Amino acid sequence: MAIVVVIILALAVPVLVPQHPAHVGPAVQLISDNGNVTWLNVEIADTPGEHAQGLMNRSTMSADSGMLFVFTNDERRYFWMKNTLIPLDMIFIDDRLTIIDIHKNATPLNETVIASSEPCRYVLEVNGGMCEAYGVSIGDHVRLDFDNDVSGLPQDR
Repeated sequence: MAIVVVIILALAVPVLVPQHPAHVGPAVQLISDNGNVTWLNVEIADTPGEHAQGLMNRSTMSADSGMLFVFTNDERRYFWMKNTLIPLDMIFIDDRLTIIDIHKNATPLNETVIASSEPCRYVLEVNGGMCEAYGVSIGDHVRLDFDNDVSGLPQDR
């Protein structure tokens, strides 16, 4: 009987553990021209599967969180809000870690394509309205603080 209970519990564990497509990374700093710094804890999406999943099907995200999409090359990026339940600000970042474009308050569940205006290396998704609330603007800089090299991200910039 005990063996049956162990087998049942072993099969149930994957169902009970939340499954997230991306892995949690360290803090990201958004640094404005006037020196204001906004800290965020981010999840890293650096595989095609994680890129495709993004923040879909999540009903909440804490105010100091986000998802950083990491790409291996610079090109225009295209996103949509299909199956995304919360409004998002999408911050497009070039390889020099400068914000080159921001799409504010993307509408949940909308399948309209949202494109970066220029080629970029990273896209940071945060809660809708965060850029406005914290004064994050095009031209601001991003600092990625990683203790370990994660998918070729620049360290401590």
